[in-house]
Amino acid sequence: MGRRARKRKRDLGGCTVSGHPEGTGADAGTAVATREAATCRAAALIQSGALAKALPMLEALCTEDPADNTAHGLYAEAIRLAHGRQAHPASDSCGCGSGRAYRVCCLAGERQALRRFEDREPYYRLRSQAFRYLAGARFDQARSMAISAWFGEEGVGAAGGVPSEFPLEWALCTVDLSWTEEGEGYPLATFAADPSVPTTLARRAGQWFQHGRYGLWQCPTVQADPGVWLTDHLTGFRRYVSVPPEHLQPLAPWSVLGCQLLVVDGIWRTAGVILPMSPKEGAAMDRMIREVAQAYCEESEGAQVCGDSGKRPATAVPPDPGSRDGEWDALAAHLVGSGLPLMAATLREANSQPVRLRNTDGEPLLLVKAHIEVDDPRGLMGLLAGHPDFVEVDDDAFVWQGREMTRVQAEPLLAQARAWAAERGEELAEQIGPRRVTQAELCLEGTVLVAQVNSEARLERLVTTLAGLGADPRVMSTERTDPAEVLTQSATTGGSRGSGSTLGGDAGPTAAGGRPGLVPEAVRAWEQAWVDQPVPRLGGLTPRAAARRPDVRQDLEVLLREMEHGAARRSRLGVASIDLAALRQELDMPAMSA
Repeated sequence: MGRRARKRKRDLGGCTVSGHPEGTGADAGTAVATREAATCRAAALIQSGALAKALPMLEALCTEDPADNTAHGLYAEAIRLAHGRQAHPASDSCGCGSGRAYRVCCLAGERQALRRFEDREPYYRLRSQAFRYLAGARFDQARSMAISAWFGEEGVGAAGGVPSEFPLEWALCTVDLSWTEEGEGYPLATFAADPSVPTTLARRAGQWFQHGRYGLWQCPTVQADPGVWLTDHLTGFRRYVSVPPEHLQPLAPWSVLGCQLLVVDGIWRTAGVILPMSPKEGAAMDRMIREVAQAYCEESEGAQVCGDSGKRPATAVPPDPGSRDGEWDALAAHLVGSGLPLMAATLREANSQPVRLRNTDGEPLLLVKAHIEVDDPRGLMGLLAGHPDFVEVDDDAFVWQGREMTRVQAEPLLAQARAWAAERGEELAEQIGPRRVTQAELCLEGTVLVAQVNSEARLERLVTTLAGLGADPRVMSTERTDPAEVLTQSATTGGSRGSGSTLGGDAGPTAAGGRPGLVPEAVRAWEQAWVDQPVPRLGGLTPRAAARRPDVRQDLEVLLREMEHGAARRSRLGVASIDLAALRQELDMPAMSA
């Protein structure tokens, strides 16, 4: 074996499945003791403020063993502190305690560490070379399989919104070459073991393949400092990750990223293939993966699980450091990775479906303006004026009322009406008695009754009610507007659908009258009422009661996260959003980390 091949073997073989340095007996003990001493030294340097010295040490430790949770946690702490220091005046005394000015002491070293953290060029170079390697004729079938998985028989471009490089990057760690009879293992592992590949690239490829991890990563914030803590929905595995601005910018808090995290020179990064999801979509994909895992385990009767890298079936393996169940972690990573094209297709299909909107009676929402002929129109006006369900709002104009509103429905609408009246320089008359749902607006135009309702069912009930009053109603013509079509058109011109479903019911207030959202006064009224309104998703408990129940508190936390996600998306559109900080304070539900 040549010198370069022996070095390559050391580069790829220097870690066991769990990521700890190889060795037995005294050598292994010495290696562990050396790592522990270096970790303690780095922790002491952070404590003393000497970040410029601690960061290179921690990068080396994380490069040697990316699975070391202690070293990773210390590195995350140090890089965040260094990032925060950049706002300090360079002329101030350095935080390391040397007594020298920051600019001539640790500033340069900290900035170099921050540049290394944010620099994706090593990853891009590695990916580019791996793509070039994958383009070889020996991998024709693997490429074809990957393209088919993402685009179907139609080929590249058939799946709208999916970049052409997605299948290639996905294939590197996911397509088993034994499936295509083009070799053994996976393309990236083959690339890493090829003696013709430069040593640095091979080492990085080996680290990517061994430690890269697919998951449904929950992203609690879109504000990097300079990285973001991401937590896998399925396993709880957590890493501080360098996420590029172009990945973060379109997201809202608590988005879920279906993707692979990889390690380059000890720094965890997002890969290029990313499926952003709303919290609800992420929860749906979580359920799908768990159902597949359950079926897989039942079929195999627990005989096999995926290996620790999450890329191939193997016999049982020891748990990852910090993981409660290494076998489940590996199986979940394998299923997310192999299932990523199916998730993309599922989300694409869901977002292509028509928006389903319903009125307060749960009926499909459809704005209908009907022209109705009646016998004796004047006589009918007199009957409506004396009917308890009809309220006269103007000459020959009535509102047909239905059931009594809940407080969470009534208070925002009242605040909205007051704000709109103030815009016109008017004062809204105080209503005495319970507030009721408006089922229809009626006005007499000549001898024809014009009715406006928001569902076909309400129009039918109105006609039945008028017939009961002896008016012999006859619908002469109707004009229909489907709000779902309007929303779909809005989504295609820059609005959002799947990642920010319309607030309402459990999740927040909605606007009436075609407005883009409630005025701030109405939103505040909704917030005040919602905390004491029974919510079906909380088992019929009010949010205030759920916050006091340990068994329901987590369900409330999930609901609040969904609301934070939607509120952030709406605020970007200039729509008044829920003040989640105020709601959390009212409920004594401080924001939790992912």
